[in-house]
Amino acid sequence: MIGGDIAISEKELVKMAETSQGNDKQYRTRNLVTGSNRTIDILGFTGNNGQGLSSRGQTALQYAVNNYNRLSGVTLNFRLTYGSSQNAINRADMVVFDNSINESGSGGVAGFPSGGRPNKFLSIFNLGSFDTDVHEHVITHEIGHSVGLRYTDWFNRASCDNRQNEGAGSIGAIRINGTPSGNDGTSLMNACFSNDENGEFNGNDRTALARIY
Repeated sequence: MIGGDIAISEKELVKMAETSQGNDKQYRTRNLVTGSNRTIDILGFTGNNGQGLSSRGQTALQYAVNNYNRLSGVTLNFRLTYGSSQNAINRADMVVFDNSINESGSGGVAGFPSGGRPNKFLSIFNLGSFDTDVHEHVITHEIGHSVGLRYTDWFNRASCDNRQNEGAGSIGAIRINGTPSGNDGTSLMNACFSNDENGEFNGNDRTALARIY
């Protein structure tokens, strides 16, 4: 895990440590979602095995999907359903579930795209004490990783207490044109979140997604 919410292989983590370098804009990986894969069937898991989304989580997922679908000039299109069957999971391009039973701390976990397809499994956990906006923030953020966005502050994690440079690695931390230099304190893609997030992209987040999609 890097930053507590990105699942990545040990080999890739070593490469990232070897290639750390300071930079200062918003960033994407080399891995993006391509072609027809940009129409993304996203499933909110509602199973009763302890990993179904709460009603607040389901509402927040709808808000997160709305965040992406209302972006102007962006070719990503999310189609949201809720369900719990294995067939529904198999058909989905992305599955959002609650993994509180297996995690400590509060937040979410996702991966980066692979083979032109978005990361499939995205979990949130231990957000019960937070309001819907924070749930929305975490889910929107993890979807961002799942379509290829790095942390805005990956090079110094200024939004966190334990500042560090995560390194670019072979997955890349590619500067997105049109986003500002320096840290962007209100970016939804910063590494750490607070209890007063509004769950919305800022202007630079919207610019970043419009540039890459």
